[in-house]
Amino acid sequence: MINYTNQPIQIDSRPISELFHYPHLKPPAPDASGKGYKYASLPEILSYLSPLLQNNNCIIKFATEPIEGRWCETAALCRDGEVLLSHSIPLLFPDHGDVRRYGAMLTYVKRYAIHAMLGWPMSTEEDADYEKPS
Repeated sequence: MINYTNQPIQIDSRPISELFHYPHLKPPAPDASGKGYKYASLPEILSYLSPLLQNNNCIIKFATEPIEGRWCETAALCRDGEVLLSHSIPLLFPDHGDVRRYGAMLTYVKRYAIHAMLGWPMSTEEDADYEKPS
């Protein structure tokens, strides 16, 4: 679901961006290989969001579903059975026999779907430009 109006989506008269502000969980750090960066994990993000979701009577639902002929992972922010926001990311399936890679791919996509849905930065460059809440 995309908000096509110019009005921000609100919960109890408060913009979602205010309720679910970017957490700055931990800065990206070089990964073990030295070729990339390690960002906050999906469990860390969900742990941060859990009390905020409870306080606002919301949940995040994930679904793997076909959209326009492609399999996608969708994250949806819901309240009282209504989808307030959602974001879908097309899936690129790894080799069929490698269950670990498939699980890792789903975890990665869920993390990025949450970031995109809530408008959080998804890279170190975006993070540096992100206006931090005061």
